Amino acid sequence: MIATRVTEFYAKLFLNAKGDNPHVVIDRVGAYEVRLLEIPSTNARGAASLWVELYDRGLRAGVDSCKCKDVVEAIEVTRFFMTHATRLKNEAA
Repeated sequence: MIATRVTEFYAKLFLNAKGDNPHVVIDRVGAYEVRLLEIPSTNARGAASLWVELYDRGLRAGVDSCKCKDVVEAIEVTRFFMTHATRLKNEAA
């Protein structure tokens, strides 16, 4: 299920990426979001980097992030961040 969501949201992000730091929320766990971001590259004109971010909505800040070389790696990072968000949510309870 995560693989499907990441792939769908990546396509949506790619098709709609026209603003500053465009992102899509893959899933929410309590106060946390796992986001997919496309950040413009400073090295290559027109190129962008794919990132997955664990974001704390309460603090309005990123907890962790990872640059991914492709969608397959983004799926694995998303799985890791979902598990991490669940742990953080349970620790806060």
